[in-house]
Amino acid sequence: MSRRLCLSIVLILLAVSSAHGADRRVIEAEEFDGLVRYPYHKEDARGWYARESTCRSYGAVGRGYHAQIHENAVDPVASKRLARPLPAGKYRVFLRVAGNNWQDRDNIVEVGLGEAAARFEWRGRGRFDWRPFREVELSRPVAEITLKAVQFGGKGFRHLYEGNLRTLAIDTIYITSDLSEAAGPSAEGTSLIELGREAPLEVLSGQAK
Repeated sequence: MSRRLCLSIVLILLAVSSAHGADRRVIEAEEFDGLVRYPYHKEDARGWYARESTCRSYGAVGRGYHAQIHENAVDPVASKRLARPLPAGKYRVFLRVAGNNWQDRDNIVEVGLGEAAARFEWRGRGRFDWRPFREVELSRPVAEITLKAVQFGGKGFRHLYEGNLRTLAIDTIYITSDLSEAAGPSAEGTSLIELGREAPLEVLSGQAK
C-alpha cells in the first residue's frame, strides 16, 4: 500500500471520527435548578416553574413537564449547572417551544452560555416544536446554562382551563457541536443522544425514510 494511500485513509478516518464525536446535549427545561412542579398554571409563581404537559395531540409526550413563566414574574432567569462543562468552540442551539392561542407580538427568550447567548423569537405555533437554530461561539468552557424570559407575546394554549396572563412555555434545549445539523432531534433521536449512541443525522432528526 502506498504512503499516499495510507495518508488518505487516515484523513478519512479522522473526518469520520470527528463527525461521530460531536458533543450533543439534550437539556429538559423543566429540569433547570429549583423549578417546582405543578399540575396546573401557577400564575403567582415568582419565576420559572415546571408545568405538567398532558396533551399528546398538543405535542407533549404524555404526562411530562415543560418550563413555564408568566408575565407578572419578578425573576425572569432560570439556571442549570451542566453535568459536565461545555468545551470552548462553536455550537448550534435549538429550542423546543409552544406558541400561544392569542398573541399580538413575538415571544422572546434567551439561552445563555457564559458570555454567549442564543436569542429565539416566535409566535403562532400551536404545539411544541423546534425553532430554527442559533449559532454561538464559546471562548472558554461553560459550566452553566441560563434561560431568560425577554418578552411575552401572548397567552392561552387551547386548553379547557386557561389563565389570563401572557405565558412562555419551553420544553427542551438542544446543543450540538455538529454544525451540519439543521433540525432538533425527534423523540427517538433524543433517546439515542441521551444513551450516548451514534446515529446518522437523518435518524436523529426523525427524517430517515
